[in-house]
Amino acid sequence: MKKRWTLLLSLLLLPCLAGGEEAFLLPSKQIYDRYGAPIRGFLSKNNTYYLPVSLNEVSPWLIAAAVAAEDKRFFTHSGVDIRAVLRAAWQNTKEGEIVSGASTITQQLARAVEPYPKTLWGKTREAFSALKIERKMTKEEILEEYFNLLELGNLTQGVEAASRFYFNTQAADLSLSQAAFLAGLAKSPTYYNPLKHFARALKRRDWVLKKMLDNGFIDEEMYALAVSEKLELRSAARPFDAPHFTQLLQPLLPQESKDIFSTLDRDLQLYAEQVVKNYIVRLTEQNVTNGAVVVLENATGGVLAYVGSADFYNTQNSGQVDGARALRQPGSALKPFVYGLALERGNLTPATLLADEDTFFEGGFRPRNYDENYHGLVSVRRALACSYNIPAVKAAEISGTSNLLALLRRAGFESLNKAADFYGLGLSLGNGEVRLLDLTNAYASLARGGVYKPVLFAANPIIRAPGREARLFTPQTAYLLTDILADNNARAPAFGLNSPLFLPFPFAAKTGTSKDYKDNFAVGYT
Repeated sequence: MKKRWTLLLSLLLLPCLAGGEEAFLLPSKQIYDRYGAPIRGFLSKNNTYYLPVSLNEVSPWLIAAAVAAEDKRFFTHSGVDIRAVLRAAWQNTKEGEIVSGASTITQQLARAVEPYPKTLWGKTREAFSALKIERKMTKEEILEEYFNLLELGNLTQGVEAASRFYFNTQAADLSLSQAAFLAGLAKSPTYYNPLKHFARALKRRDWVLKKMLDNGFIDEEMYALAVSEKLELRSAARPFDAPHFTQLLQPLLPQESKDIFSTLDRDLQLYAEQVVKNYIVRLTEQNVTNGAVVVLENATGGVLAYVGSADFYNTQNSGQVDGARALRQPGSALKPFVYGLALERGNLTPATLLADEDTFFEGGFRPRNYDENYHGLVSVRRALACSYNIPAVKAAEISGTSNLLALLRRAGFESLNKAADFYGLGLSLGNGEVRLLDLTNAYASLARGGVYKPVLFAANPIIRAPGREARLFTPQTAYLLTDILADNNARAPAFGLNSPLFLPFPFAAKTGTSKDYKDNFAVGYT
């Protein structure tokens, strides 16, 4: 007895040896918010939640429980337990049916890697595979693979995924009672499914604990305490938050990473989702049917909230279409960059006067203002703040459409991929299609003093959108644009003094409307 306990204890303290067979599956991806709150988990290619861990990340109690329940001579046999085979054959012959099995942990691993039919020939092949595994791998490596490939019900594969799902804890931190509970599920995850047959699974736990006691792995006191421990399933639900954001993030996730800490703020995300739903209800009579929101952290470009639609599950109203990445005409929302280019090049100042009058531009382009009026000579400050169209086109004409297009592309608008002649001066009024995500990030460049940064999706590991940091404007130009966009008096002629853009703290904002009045944008920053 003492020798057996010493052998088991020695195994539990050994770290996993390197050089074993590689994992057969890539891990499932688990996405968390910036504070560690779970957001969403993705299935592995095997359609399971699979989180591989090393053997030294598995509770010693779980190793002891598995050995006691499944293969008590695991440390001494060479893959097939002859004594167990003879015992099972005698019992099955006596009863006239299969009442006992003899599969070792190594045979179970062989079956997990390559399932065999439950026939004499299938069991023979399984046994030979187990013998081959024992020659290639150490006992520690076999246990590690076994614990990682073990299916424990409810789409959980491996003890780490099961520990998190059933007990909201890591496999390393399982108690003796919890470990026996999980080890008991291995015999039949469906029959002992804790979500449907908890009492049945609990009875199986007690059986495993008795096996551990009989094999000298625990003493009477430990057995009594474990049997009396009240187990509760603590994490039966799997989160499915920020669906459009996680769909965007999924193809960008590194293969080797299983836990991804995104930049998202889950509380802010849920708040933003509710805001969108509320406003869509309020605007139903105005035929507004959907909306999207992107919130970025100015300093880093990190996504704090990302709402692609009012209701992801509303398929009748395009709920699964990601409005944050859908291509839309931004209208006047591009005007700060039109004027910023002219300010940067020294062609205009905020005080420069431009004529807001009926004007024909090259190609017969004749823009109209949103209010269908002309306002005479207006300063650049007022023209931008009130979003007059004709002065903006004149500013673009001064700088040149090709220069404006080049600036917008540096600002991350990759969707503007046609030649400058394709857009013409209408580019200044947003006739090209862009994404809300890109538009928001371009404004974040103004907020951080004129420096563009690719959007940051995750901080650990770091995952960014394509592109590289670049200076769009000098700090002086960015300051002037921000000051104009935050000037409530300058925009009052168009928006009034008490518009939704007027807040009790400095706030720079701009609106935009597509030329067919189908889409509306509002972008702001502090």
